[in-house]
Amino acid sequence: MKTRYTRFQTVLEILNILLLIAQFVYVFLLWSRLPAHIPAHFDAAGNATHYGSKNELFIVPFVTVGMYAFLCLLQRCTKSWNLPVETTERNRTYVYSAIKTTLILCRTCVEITFFIITTCISTRQVAWIWLDCIPVAAMVTFIVVYNGHIRRRADKLNHPYG
Repeated sequence: MKTRYTRFQTVLEILNILLLIAQFVYVFLLWSRLPAHIPAHFDAAGNATHYGSKNELFIVPFVTVGMYAFLCLLQRCTKSWNLPVETTERNRTYVYSAIKTTLILCRTCVEITFFIITTCISTRQVAWIWLDCIPVAAMVTFIVVYNGHIRRRADKLNHPYG
C-alpha cells in the first residue's frame, strides 16, 4: 500500500540524501591528507587488526549506499513486513505510514553509523569507534518503543468507538 510522505518523513529523506552525499564529499576532501595505509578493521578493544590502502576507505560509503538501497527496497515490499498488529481497513493507512517512518529512521541510523565509522577510520581516532553503537542502540530502542505505540494506536483505531 502506498502512503503519502508526511512532513517528518520528507525531512528525514532529505537528511538521508544529504548524509549519503556528505560521506562521499568528506572522503574526497580528506583524500590528499590521508596516509597511504589506514586502519581498516578493529577488534572489540579498539585496536587496529588490519591496515589497508586508503582506497579501502571508499568501501564504507558504498556499503552505506547499498544498505540505503536495500532499506528503500524493503520499504516498497510491504508484503514482507512483519507487522506488529493485524491490519484492517480502519488502521491500514496509519500502520503503513508508521512502519514507513520506522524504516526511514532505520536508514538514518544506519547512515549515521557508517558516517561515524568513516570519520573514525580516516582520522585514526580508534577510541571513538564505539560511537557507532549509539545510533544502533537508538534504532533498536526506537523500533521496540514504536512497535508498542503502533499496537496501541492500531487497536484504538479498530475499536468501534475509537
